Amino acid sequence: MTITSIAGKILPALATTTAAVSGLASLELLKLLQPDKPLSDFQNGFVNLALPLLAFSAPLAAPRHVFGREGITWTMWDHIMVDEGREITLDELRLLFSQRHL
Repeated sequence: MTITSIAGKILPALATTTAAVSGLASLELLKLLQPDKPLSDFQNGFVNLALPLLAFSAPLAAPRHVFGREGITWTMWDHIMVDEGREITLDELRLLFSQRHL
């Protein structure tokens, strides 16, 4: 009897959680289709189904850092493509990076 009552509560909670996560993931995909909108037009969403709680907050831009002699600015979301036409060692990468960017 105890197992039946516990299992009866888990299945609806699982379906609700799956539906909420699927909906929020779809909203995130819609954000990607609007790259020309400013960051201030978007909101971060947080869902806690145990409380129940649905909260929104304004996102912050990633902090910008200055690097190298050219004063290149970067954020934690930026990346550098390295294509030397072959596999390189970590030491070769370090030398390549220091020659091009320091």
